Amino acid sequence: MVDSQFLAAMAGGLKPALVAVRRDIHAHPELSLQEERTSRLVADRLAGLGLDEVRHGVGGFGVVAVLKGGQPGPVVAWRADMDAVPIDDGLQTPYRSRVPGVKHCCGHDAHTAIGLGIAEILARVRKDLPGTVKFIFQPAEEPALGARAMIAAGVLRDPHPEVIFACHAFPLPAGQCGLGPGTNLPPLDDVRVVLRDARGISTPRRRQEARERCAAAVRGLSDVRLPDSIEAFDELLAAVIRGDARLIKAIEIGFSPQVAGMGGGDCDLVGVARAADPAGRAALPGRVRALLDQVLGGTGLDYELQWQQVVPATANDPILTAEVTPAAEAAVGPGNLIPFRAPLPVGSEDFAVFQQELPGVLFWLGVANRDAGIPAMLHTPTFDIDEESLVVGCRLGAGVILDYCRRHRPV
Repeated sequence: MVDSQFLAAMAGGLKPALVAVRRDIHAHPELSLQEERTSRLVADRLAGLGLDEVRHGVGGFGVVAVLKGGQPGPVVAWRADMDAVPIDDGLQTPYRSRVPGVKHCCGHDAHTAIGLGIAEILARVRKDLPGTVKFIFQPAEEPALGARAMIAAGVLRDPHPEVIFACHAFPLPAGQCGLGPGTNLPPLDDVRVVLRDARGISTPRRRQEARERCAAAVRGLSDVRLPDSIEAFDELLAAVIRGDARLIKAIEIGFSPQVAGMGGGDCDLVGVARAADPAGRAALPGRVRALLDQVLGGTGLDYELQWQQVVPATANDPILTAEVTPAAEAAVGPGNLIPFRAPLPVGSEDFAVFQQELPGVLFWLGVANRDAGIPAMLHTPTFDIDEESLVVGCRLGAGVILDYCRRHRPV
């Protein structure tokens, strides 16, 4: 009988292999749309598990594998992402990035290792698996391109999964997992401003001053910031857990100083906007236009505002979330499943694109260990994980998938 204790033992036995894979990927990070080595590693390891099908080159460097269980049942998908981030690695470890200016600081190395571990566990117990599992290893999550590319390439066909799951590294303590129904992350909009010299009187200096004033004014619309300290993160997490209503109305908008006036093609300002509340999101372009009108009035500069919706809200299906909660709690243990009652107002995830196609749940996997000096603050040069979280992630994914398949097998 495959139960939570059996899965825990199997996942624990895989720890050395999980750690080795994660460290290998961390040491050899690849940027979005360049994940050739990582995808080859993933495809080779999946092929070695004796799965029924392994395909690579799906929607770029995407990899898809299918495991057919020994009994009839539903089709379930698990998604992991593989790309790294353009940032220097500040770790001083044997597995620090060997690629200058590129680092896994969002946990995708861990996500990939966990996806491979879940595949290995379920392959070992396939005769007891009622159903089929489709493993999706996605490239280009960071620029929000990979999910749509894989869907366009047919990743959700032949066979078509009825639900999809994923986990994301998060600065909770290793061993814990956050889970909440509904909106977990706001949608992401791409915001660009092109300045035009309406009267031919602008100078490069005046144009740069206008950029800076526009950026400062628009940034003032934000009422939330990405936490820049452990204390700020703790305050934000406490608000999420207690369901602070202000987080639902929160707005984050700003232009990146690194690309202001360069790197954005003809654009003078390039940035992003996030607002979980649909009404607040719809009103935001008008509020930005009003500010730009005010700032640029009398300067001789006109502008064009370009606004594109890029990623939908990451929203866990409420019915599916409630259904998988007992299995998730059994995997992480009593008291370790942390309820998320409000959306995290910063960050976006293109797992949301899959969730628009079928019901899906994203789990927030704790990877921090502050006693060991691992705060696990995402997208920072010193981001690292407590590697015990790899074992927890495998228990969680395998347990949730098995439980779902058993509940939905033919009577």
